[in-house]
Amino acid sequence: MSWSEGYMADTEYTSHYFAELAPPLLDLAALTAGVMPPERENGRFRYCELGCGNGMTTNILAACYPNAEFVGIDFMPVHIANSRRAAKRGGLKNARFLELSFADAAKEDLGQFDYIVAHGVYSWVSPQNRQEMVEFYRRFLAPGGLIYLSYNTNPGWLGISPVQKVVSEYARTLRGPSPARTQAGFEFSAKLLNLGAAAFKLYPGASQQIEKAPTQPANYLSQEYLNEAWYPLYVTDVFRELAPAKLEYVASATLAENDFRFLMTDELAAVVREQPTEELRQLVKDITINARFRRDIYSKGGRRLSGLDQRQMLKERSFALIKNAEEVNFNITYLTRQLSVDTPSARAIVAALAGGTKTLGELMIQATGAQDSLRVTLEVLLALCIGGWVQPVDRKQSIGSEMNRSLTAAALEDTACNTVATTLGGGLLVNPYELALLSSPSSLESVDTGLEYLKSLAERKGRNFITKNRLTGEAEDVDAYLREQVVNILKRVEVFQTFGLLPAHFKTKG
Repeated sequence: MSWSEGYMADTEYTSHYFAELAPPLLDLAALTAGVMPPERENGRFRYCELGCGNGMTTNILAACYPNAEFVGIDFMPVHIANSRRAAKRGGLKNARFLELSFADAAKEDLGQFDYIVAHGVYSWVSPQNRQEMVEFYRRFLAPGGLIYLSYNTNPGWLGISPVQKVVSEYARTLRGPSPARTQAGFEFSAKLLNLGAAAFKLYPGASQQIEKAPTQPANYLSQEYLNEAWYPLYVTDVFRELAPAKLEYVASATLAENDFRFLMTDELAAVVREQPTEELRQLVKDITINARFRRDIYSKGGRRLSGLDQRQMLKERSFALIKNAEEVNFNITYLTRQLSVDTPSARAIVAALAGGTKTLGELMIQATGAQDSLRVTLEVLLALCIGGWVQPVDRKQSIGSEMNRSLTAAALEDTACNTVATTLGGGLLVNPYELALLSSPSSLESVDTGLEYLKSLAERKGRNFITKNRLTGEAEDVDAYLREQVVNILKRVEVFQTFGLLPAHFKTKG
């Protein structure tokens, strides 16, 4: 077998930031589960990403936490070269990237980490590689540290496995780059679906994936479907594989999946809860919701907190609005279920957050009349996080500006990122037009300045604007489309100020 050991190595992975890997979210999930997160006094901690890809998450987090140390590990030379280049452009001194296999990494003298994260890769590598990852965890996770491990899971992938098999086997008969071969594999699958192939017709997930493929990034599809090692895993099998590293399940980094109200009926939730082990509870939950992807958090020797200690530490957690307060929808939907938190207390909490970052303890006063104001406030905040309105954050700290200059310089380009670094720990997700306007803060002074800047930037970079999957035609169509985008972006200016992306005195002219 080649050096890639069956991994799709002729195509780079996507260059995106994954918000679930940020310490504030990992810590919040652990705390809500009653497990003490790593201590991060003055922002000092050690963080490692296995299978870091192009290093975007690691680099952005390193920019957010200048007092912490970050290590990214990947066995693909192009990923490490891209990661190092981005770190250099971002002026980072606290991030390093190593070109190592998991087996070689486990033999290095890397010291212990407070956080070790691995996004997706666990189900894309061989059983031997997974054992090497577990050995890495065993050697290098500090006692009390957290593991983030996401992976494709069954039963959700069972119906899609025929698609993966057909796409990968068809692609093997072709020559050329992986994205083109993947596209051809999906086109062949679509032909079979249209002609009534029973395996595709029988499973809704199969037909849905075939129909969705043309809208998904080609590089992602190649990584997902062409790897020789393709192992969606049941959660109980992962639990057993991680046992030699002394890891215990803590919670999901997908906050909604810790709250059964978002997942299933009360009757089904009762069945899940009555199972005698955590392994069986998680398996029954996955069966109940037909889980397709898990974002699990594990701890090695994490202290189980008493009720009083947990409440005190939760009071110290900070939160910030990431969208305009007036737009918040208090009816939160996840999967097929909706939960309403539209109460006077919830509206008061959002109004308080409109004034800037607040701790849970500071927000508890808004839960007037509640018997347990902490519990009510926490439930509202978690629901708003699930809905994409609020983000767990850390206390404000200084960061360098080189990273964001580097990120915004790529605005409207194919390699542009979906996030910028912030002073509150963790990145802030932005859309392509927000990224573009943040490259020139003066463009945010008014709708007209924003509109003209987007047009001039697109012209300099030779880009066209697309609306409803079609190239815009007349100039007035372009203006109307961009004006709508800028109007929405200006509603977020206060958010940009809260996260340290614009000065506090910045004013828009409407």
